[in-house]
Amino acid sequence: MAKIIVRQKGVLAQCTRDWPLFYMNDFSRFGLLVDDLHLADSVLAEAGYSIEEGEHEIHVNVEGHPPAQVVKIVELLQDQGLDAGAADLISCVYQG
Repeated sequence: MAKIIVRQKGVLAQCTRDWPLFYMNDFSRFGLLVDDLHLADSVLAEAGYSIEEGEHEIHVNVEGHPPAQVVKIVELLQDQGLDAGAADLISCVYQG
């Protein structure tokens, strides 16, 4: 089972989970940014996704082929009027 991180756009969040202690400059963490995290949480829960809530993000548990699930999740959120897209979530750490 894979987890897809979904975070609110424009909210500066501390890195909260699974970041390595040491990493190289090319480390990144793929996830989704949405314009309304609370609504995204509700939409995904109603669609039957298992969700773990974090302080500034949700972790969506997916089975099967994760890239295909990302497309499905983005389409589901956009169908509900949410602005959702893929992003690198590691903007909150220094990589110099």
